[in-house]
Amino acid sequence: MKSQLLRPNILQAFEYKCKDNRWTTTFFHLIICCSVYHIWRERNDRKFGNTFSSSTTLSLKIKSAVFAKVLKWKHCCSLLNLL
Repeated sequence: MKSQLLRPNILQAFEYKCKDNRWTTTFFHLIICCSVYHIWRERNDRKFGNTFSSSTTLSLKIKSAVFAKVLKWKHCCSLLNLL
């Protein structure tokens, strides 16, 4: 991490941390992408749809979306412990 000239983004930081295990890296990428999507969706709902969800509801939506996707993977048992 110290050898990088510019500050890494979140995906690059996770990729650097989990280089050795491809499944863990993919799992963390899924969590990040799912979180960004659901937070963006909540922002749009608040701004344009006039509907509001609590932070707990939003985190449960993210967790259930990741859970549903990971269940279809080959190494799901070891990854679900991280969730």
